[in-house]
Amino acid sequence: MQNSLLNLSDKVALVTGGAAGIGHACALVLAQAGAKVMIADLNQEMANQAAQEIREKTGGEVQCVACNILEDDNLVNAVETTLKAFGAINILVNNAGGGGGGRESPSKIMVEDFIRDFKLNVFAAWRLCQLVVPYMNEAGYGSIVNITSMSSINKSPAMSGYASSKAALNHMGAN
Repeated sequence: MQNSLLNLSDKVALVTGGAAGIGHACALVLAQAGAKVMIADLNQEMANQAAQEIREKTGGEVQCVACNILEDDNLVNAVETTLKAFGAINILVNNAGGGGGGRESPSKIMVEDFIRDFKLNVFAAWRLCQLVVPYMNEAGYGSIVNITSMSSINKSPAMSGYASSKAALNHMGAN
């Protein structure tokens, strides 16, 4: 059921973390609006199920690719797989990410955990932007959505790594 106010029938979307939660909802809405959707997710089985479910609900073109956003070759593969399947990338939803979920007290968090939060929430999103923007420029259209968190503006010492990485992601898109 396509909404005339949101017609994406000639667009292609790549959604990270699209097998569940917010990413799944984004993939569904994009497909409902007519976009061809590639779900990139760490869990291939869940991604297959999500793609099948969204195809059944929307009749749209939805595929999936396994993708660990911490691995650059996986990011490159997600982009290449999307281009091979659909011929373009017009929309990127950087949804996949994570953090310590309230267990990141500055006095207890390890440097490695803090670095991992930034790799998950900032560096992977930045790299995907870097990979897709040339194709968006070539197509003359592009939209990038970076999913952040209320933690990026609310203060909680138990969320130091996660919150600061999501705040960085807010600023990354503030051009």
